Amino acid sequence: TLELTQNRMLRMINNNRTIEMISNKSILEKFNLLSVNQTAASIKLIEVWKSFNQEGYPISFEPYNQNRLNQNRNLRPQANRVLKDSCRLKRYESSFFIDAARLWNAAPTEITDAPSLGVLKAEVRRFCKNLPI
Repeated sequence: TLELTQNRMLRMINNNRTIEMISNKSILEKFNLLSVNQTAASIKLIEVWKSFNQEGYPISFEPYNQNRLNQNRNLRPQANRVLKDSCRLKRYESSFFIDAARLWNAAPTEITDAPSLGVLKAEVRRFCKNLPI
């Protein structure tokens, strides 16, 4: 419903109707806005960065620990995994922590190694523009 509301608002601002068949992507680009899903991804990336770089931040993520894996199995190493992005239960797969960890593990080094919050926000916006709407 939030995405539908955003689309209606964009069409109202752009002064067109759905009958005119103008894509939401072109309207978002025209006003330099992110979609609802892209905004959610940017919020998650910023929260993960804050949890690592601000002392006493209330959110903490579980790191990916290769030593805890069963050593009897031969698995491919995943060097890019920093945070634990999997869970045992199906209902937790779309939780904030798992989604944020998945995004953080897929983020480029410009985001993960950002020196300040201002630099981070610019890089996150650039990265999230490439994510699907």
